[in-house]
Amino acid sequence: MIRFLALAASFLTSVAAAQTYPDRPVRILVGYPPGGGTDLVARIVAQPLGERWKQPVIVENRPGAAAIIATEAVVKSKPDGYVLLMAYATELAVNPATFKKLPYDPVRDLTPIARLGSAPLVMAVHPSVPAQTLAELVALAKSKPGALSYSSSGTGSVHQFAGELFKLRTGADIVHVPYKGSGPATADAVSGQVQVTFASVASVLRFVQSGRLRALAVTSAERSPQLAEVPTMKEAGVADVQLTSWYGLLAPAGTPAEVVKKIAADLAAVMANPALGNGFAAQGLDLVRDSPAQFASFIREEAEKYARIAKAARIEQE
Repeated sequence: MIRFLALAASFLTSVAAAQTYPDRPVRILVGYPPGGGTDLVARIVAQPLGERWKQPVIVENRPGAAAIIATEAVVKSKPDGYVLLMAYATELAVNPATFKKLPYDPVRDLTPIARLGSAPLVMAVHPSVPAQTLAELVALAKSKPGALSYSSSGTGSVHQFAGELFKLRTGADIVHVPYKGSGPATADAVSGQVQVTFASVASVLRFVQSGRLRALAVTSAERSPQLAEVPTMKEAGVADVQLTSWYGLLAPAGTPAEVVKKIAADLAAVMANPALGNGFAAQGLDLVRDSPAQFASFIREEAEKYARIAKAARIEQE
């Protein structure tokens, strides 16, 4: 009887919280500087959510330490729905796979609300590279081991994981060159300082369109609408190289279930607006409308995938 009464009280508290939520400003923390993909996704959804809730939705950037600073801040905040995390694959799948110790557990300490967007990575080469197809690049790399290098946005980045997974699947010997961000990684590929790059669609699109880079494949299951002529890795002859950039909203563990449900429902409502879809498309992103349960399952699957790749490729961070 006592347990039943406690559960009933908890349920009623959750319902009451949802009925008044939000009655003050909501903060969305982002573990990256302004202007990056995660920041842009947060700002695209913050405005319509604020209009729907009639409360300010403030995007707060707390960059640094592979987004650990922002993630830890959300984990330690009061679980009432007023401090949320807009996360990238790094916080939820890459960090657990590459750091020996983290100040948070993405499964235990965070409550998934919704995955919002996803985008493939692009494998592109400088025009001076004498390979018109992925098969030709693999043959070239095998004929000249270590002669080619690829850029990524940094050690432990999704881009490095894509590059190392490609190497594992093909046996191609291409040297990884990590940069501090996508901007310089792409710039050196465009200038020819490195011959290959793994980057987001948004980062390389204008260079591919102008002929300053040649896109060989995308890492998603389907072709990118922005690069419809570029094959997937599987279509180009390399199976099991499927990694995407993805973004999602989470709350601290212990946030009332009805509050999580309300946020998810309101997100789904604002994302049904075509204008928001256009905003995502402008960043090379596809809309994703996962439920909290679907997002939770997706995170577990991604974490397992990244753990396998990190072990096989010996990717570690300190």
